Amino acid sequence: SCRSRPSFRTCPRRTRSCFGSCRADFRDHSCQLVRDGSVSVESAVDNPAVAAKIIRDHIGPVDREHFVALYMTARNRVIKREEVSVGTLTASLVHPREVFGPAVRLAAAGVIVAHNHPSGEVSPSREDIEFTSALVRATDAVEMPLLDHVIVTSTISFSFLDTGLIRPQQKTGG
Repeated sequence: SCRSRPSFRTCPRRTRSCFGSCRADFRDHSCQLVRDGSVSVESAVDNPAVAAKIIRDHIGPVDREHFVALYMTARNRVIKREEVSVGTLTASLVHPREVFGPAVRLAAAGVIVAHNHPSGEVSPSREDIEFTSALVRATDAVEMPLLDHVIVTSTISFSFLDTGLIRPQQKTGG
């Protein structure tokens, strides 16, 4: 049974039966949401380099694009890391609902998305920029910010936020 703080929004199991009956600290359960234990919820993801490291460590050296979402608390800690799509050498098929659906179910305060470029070229493609714009437009509907979109290669990364391709958005939650 769930024993986190009494709030449906912060209940890590997100079940209505936990509302008002939770007791323990949220961090006790948040590690369970990242089942493989490779993401530390103790340290905040406070810059794109940290997000890139998490993604790079998760994806590893592969020959296809992997699109990953990091679902974040209001204090920039990872609630869950989810591989949204595995594509081809040059593309990954993703729809905004596949990114924001789990975010809503997890009551995330924000989302960082990332994908790799197996080619080693870190610059965003026209499709990367268009999809990121679609994600930003979708944030209005779900009232949840896209905190960043990070592209990684085996050695370097590119941040849409740092380069001004997306603007900082206000996080939801407490």
